[in-house]
Amino acid sequence: MRITVLLWAVGLALWGFGRLDSGGPLVLAAEPEAFDPKATMPQRAAQPKAQELQKAEKLVEEVFGRQIAKAKTPQEKQQLAQEILTTAREEQDSVLRYATLQAARRLAVDALDGKLGLEIVREMVAGYDPLEAMSVKDRLAEADRLWQ
Repeated sequence: MRITVLLWAVGLALWGFGRLDSGGPLVLAAEPEAFDPKATMPQRAAQPKAQELQKAEKLVEEVFGRQIAKAKTPQEKQQLAQEILTTAREEQDSVLRYATLQAARRLAVDALDGKLGLEIVREMVAGYDPLEAMSVKDRLAEADRLWQ
């Protein structure tokens, strides 16, 4: 009996509030607006070409190579990956930033730090367009290479 009275009171209240608003039924949601994903997404850079990336990777190796070679334990690799990620976030050159993020990602994976690795991958996805020129076969080969 109490449940019936409660449901009746809630229904009456909802019906009454709808009438107070516009004289019509209760509106529970606003009209959907046209969604333009490009308008809400930040500008992303194109992924660097192979030659540009090789030059940037050499520069990253010059800067962080000794530290990477010294990092033996997972904790050392994790700390270095975090340091490199911080450096990448401050980098203005998109090609060098990409190479730096790749180095940090490799260290995070070597340190078995999935949370940090995912954070780095999200930075890469947010900042760079995907390689659309790759065929499905090439994408699968790249995925297999990364898995290994």
